[in-house]
Amino acid sequence: FGNAAGWMCGYWQWVSGATDNAIYPVLFLDYLLQLFRASQVEDGWIVDDSSWQRFVFLASMVLVLGYLNYMGLQVVGRISVVICVLSLLPFVV
Repeated sequence: FGNAAGWMCGYWQWVSGATDNAIYPVLFLDYLLQLFRASQVEDGWIVDDSSWQRFVFLASMVLVLGYLNYMGLQVVGRISVVICVLSLLPFVV
């Protein structure tokens, strides 16, 4: 298909990876907030959509996931197994 098609394929794969890395921290925080919603209200610690705590948490998670992605395939593979186990753990308990 030529160099242009190869370049476009690589570029869109990179865009897909960057978007994918940004989605998971948002989902993780939303699930975490739903899980601890009652305790937040009781303790007075409420994280709304415009709070600086949310921004700091999401930005740090994106940076950590991006760094792990930068470290290479072996590290990403090991971390993926750990995340998979942690994700399935609530179903076991």
